[in-house]
Amino acid sequence: MKIASETLAPPTSADLEMIKRAFALINEFPQCFWHWQPEERACNSKNLRLVVECLRGYGDSQAWLAAQDLHKRLTPCLQN
Repeated sequence: MKIASETLAPPTSADLEMIKRAFALINEFPQCFWHWQPEERACNSKNLRLVVECLRGYGDSQAWLAAQDLHKRLTPCLQN
């Protein structure tokens, strides 16, 4: 029996771009991630949704707009 993470395809270049963008947003808006432990700030594909939620929940209007942009990029990938 395979574990779900073993059956996932390797990240595509689009996935890596989203991860890079999310990591940049974490650094740009650290006030939105005050409750994350330092090791959680290492962004990966598993916590992209959390990045969006934190930007929306704890950020200003600029963070909210950045969250919307990341969410738009993320949505087509989740539908596959």
